[in-house]
Amino acid sequence: MNRRNKALLQNSIASVVLQIVSLVCGLILPRLVLSAFGSEVNGLNASIVQFLSYVTLLDGGIGGIVRAAYYKPLAGNDKIKVNAVFNASQKFYNQLGCIMIIYSLGLAIIYPLVVKSSFSFEFVFWMVLILAFSTILQYFFGATRQILLHSNQQGYYNTYISVITTIANTVLCWIVLKLGGSIHMIKAVSAVVYLVRPIVLNYYVNKIIRIDPKVPADNMALNQRWSAFARHIAFYIHTSTDISILTIFTNLRTVSIYSVHNAVVKSITSLASGIIANTEVTFGDLLARKEWEQFDKEFKGVDMLTKAFSTVVYTICAILLTPFVMLYTKGITDTNYYQPAFAFILCAAEWIYCMGLNYNNVVVCVGHFKQTTKYAIAEAAINLVGSIVLVYSCGLIGVATATLAAMFYKMCANIYYMNNNIVKVDTSYSIRSFVANVIVFIDSFILFNVLISYQVSTIFGFFIYTVFVCIVVVALEIISLFLICRKETKYVLSKARQVQSKNKK
Repeated sequence: MNRRNKALLQNSIASVVLQIVSLVCGLILPRLVLSAFGSEVNGLNASIVQFLSYVTLLDGGIGGIVRAAYYKPLAGNDKIKVNAVFNASQKFYNQLGCIMIIYSLGLAIIYPLVVKSSFSFEFVFWMVLILAFSTILQYFFGATRQILLHSNQQGYYNTYISVITTIANTVLCWIVLKLGGSIHMIKAVSAVVYLVRPIVLNYYVNKIIRIDPKVPADNMALNQRWSAFARHIAFYIHTSTDISILTIFTNLRTVSIYSVHNAVVKSITSLASGIIANTEVTFGDLLARKEWEQFDKEFKGVDMLTKAFSTVVYTICAILLTPFVMLYTKGITDTNYYQPAFAFILCAAEWIYCMGLNYNNVVVCVGHFKQTTKYAIAEAAINLVGSIVLVYSCGLIGVATATLAAMFYKMCANIYYMNNNIVKVDTSYSIRSFVANVIVFIDSFILFNVLISYQVSTIFGFFIYTVFVCIVVVALEIISLFLICRKETKYVLSKARQVQSKNKK
């Protein structure tokens, strides 16, 4: 197994571990909050986190620019250039941290005055400040180091630190809740736990890469910042505006319905996108070395595997999300969590997003931010305008539908741009791989929601049903790939046999 494939495997395994832990822990805590404090507190928490995230708009997609700037000096072992890029990005994130402090104070004063809730000003004020604390620390100590590790194909170190802190946070918050702690105490414990991550990360990066703050910052490394801004806006709208729109045009109980469904889907997206994000490093290294033929082979093989993985997990999620939510919210009667149409569209939108991620990764790793600005603006407009228009008539379904339309456009735009401006990949492969996975997604959902109608009423019953669904969906995916993408499937299997043979030797 060569260096690139080994690093891809290590980062992918770490991503899987983190996302499984995040999925489990991310479901435990909201359920505890729902049971102890009700849907309104849960909706308030989700809404505040959403509004705090608006500061990330000022990030302007700088992370992608910095990663692209790192690939060439890391490939050439140019330590001075690496430090110059690091110092430029650290300077930027320090400024962003200061802005976050000012914004958090302003939000803590204004938000309680405008939100529709039964909570006092003091209650909401302190919630905002406590939730802002860990984000501020991330800007000052964590962001630049995470980017450097990721670009150096060592992102798994940061990932495993996150695994430990996530588990610790869940355990400590559960203890505080059982002792009768308030929602403010629980969130304060989380803020303190996540303080550990940037401290450990800072120590580790300085140890293995030798950061030298005396090296002059290379501000030219960030010269495409404004070109990347449109792409960042589009990404932000995709991940962050639905709750804000629902907060403004509906109520906190509707926000709670969205956040409960989205917690599951977001965990799946984090798992899938976390694995697929690792391909950016592999593609970046291959293209920096101009290994065109090898890139073509690697891209098809990796893309087929990641598409298959995305289809399997999102198909299973689309089938099981509504039964799971009904079990998860059992006994909570202050709002209606049964929203099957919304659940399906939400899963479909995130599935399409992950299906197109490898093409997006190629665009990012070569730094074509300015050239793709128009596509990002169009994506953002489809998502934002569509959500605002449709939320009036369709509510939850409206915002999910707008996201689905935007993600489909983004995937098509990235495929078109990559093939015409960076490196051409067989168009028939792109079409065949998409069709094969669409067939599995649609047919599986129809099979389990029309032909097989199984009512889940217990956790054990849900587990048995999940196993059955997984077996059927995986079988359908394998059959579909062998029938429609036979050539690429054979290549992947041959690579797997080579790796297995080398490991035995």
